Amino acid sequence: TPQMLREEDTQIILSNTYHLLIQPGPETMEKLGGVQEMSGWRGPMLTDSGGYQIFSMGFGSVSKEVKGNRGDMGWDPSLESISEKGARFRNYRDGSRCVLTPESSIAVQRSIGADIILVLDECTPFHVSKEYTAKSMERSHRWALRSLEEFIRGDDG
Repeated sequence: TPQMLREEDTQIILSNTYHLLIQPGPETMEKLGGVQEMSGWRGPMLTDSGGYQIFSMGFGSVSKEVKGNRGDMGWDPSLESISEKGARFRNYRDGSRCVLTPESSIAVQRSIGADIILVLDECTPFHVSKEYTAKSMERSHRWALRSLEEFIRGDDG
């Protein structure tokens, strides 16, 4: 509860953009006043961009990737593609197709009611080439600029 968080001297909470995008969704979050209104938390809130979850849901987690496939664990990777536009993936709840762009990541984080917003980046798997990693980093830098532009465009003071 918010009271328990205060008793433990919690200074900030983290909300997960990817999972809140999937459920309940940005429209519902905004309609309900964001996480702070829904939870009763009255303090700073940080949101992530959703990038790590796209990777982990898409590849089955870092642990599985590092340790290797140990038989069929029933995992259906959801990542479909990563491009200059953003990341395309399947909703793990209903299978519908979703796209998260730098701009939509910022918009979702605003609907959540975040005080500190992070830019979308690609979390590359460990087994990709140095060249792919370099291209991914450069794309993440371009995404950061697009995120900043979206943040400024939506700034209401």
